[in-house]
Amino acid sequence: TPLFDDIDKTSLFASSGYNITVYYRFFIPEIFKNFDKILYLDSDLVVNGDISELYSIDISNYYLGAVRDLYMKVWRPNDKQEDYYLNNILKLKSENDYFQAGVMLINNKKFVEEDIFKKLMDKLDEIKTPVLNDQDILNAVCQGKVFYINNDWNYDWNIENFDRNDPFKLMISRYLTKKEYESYLQSKKSPKLIHFAGYDKPWAKPSLPMAENFWKYAKKIPFYEEIIYQNLKIKIDNVPVVKFYKNFLQRLFSIKNLKMPNKTYKVITIFGIKIKFKRNKK
Repeated sequence: TPLFDDIDKTSLFASSGYNITVYYRFFIPEIFKNFDKILYLDSDLVVNGDISELYSIDISNYYLGAVRDLYMKVWRPNDKQEDYYLNNILKLKSENDYFQAGVMLINNKKFVEEDIFKKLMDKLDEIKTPVLNDQDILNAVCQGKVFYINNDWNYDWNIENFDRNDPFKLMISRYLTKKEYESYLQSKKSPKLIHFAGYDKPWAKPSLPMAENFWKYAKKIPFYEEIIYQNLKIKIDNVPVVKFYKNFLQRLFSIKNLKMPNKTYKVITIFGIKIKFKRNKK
């Protein structure tokens, strides 16, 4: 979109593991101005329920509908620096209302009427280096105008991975309220939408709980064999003996073009000895 081209890309801060494409969400209202309501979904998720149920939720009096980020409540406890950031940098009136932006039902009509795009960009300019990028900015701007959807519609498997280890089970039950914990347990039984958020992904770690939900659908698409191949390739490339010989061969045969006045030579380095050949000659 021309609007994105006009933005100063240096102002779009991306923390480690992310790039500026996470800010594409900001541009949704500008691109789809003719729509009153938009359902945004991240790409790393599986929908098991009837998506029309989610879309039909009434958010006419809100900026958007989203699910509270329970992972934040487990990850953040007793972190004074994080508390300072949420309260003094993002200026959240209640950190318990922090939402996960991977699933958003957007009241596009309000976004356009109240120029939320400008407010988001202004807030980003003010904060400059948000820890969780666009999600932090969305929380800061939309607070007080969020309709909180049931956990079923954005079950974060980060929580599931926490739940695999006994110490983290204690953390979940300790830092979530009774209502939140019961909601988490209920949504875990039959989530309508599973979000594979975080570093671990089901295509890379198929043995993790709930990964089978990804593979069930992956088997039905034309790229299934490619997914398998890429995973095998990554695994093989990381085997120590393979890595050693790959690096050895790269050092042994280092081939590159060397441009010189009026002539271009092919340079092959074998055991550190450079041998030059005229281009296009054997």
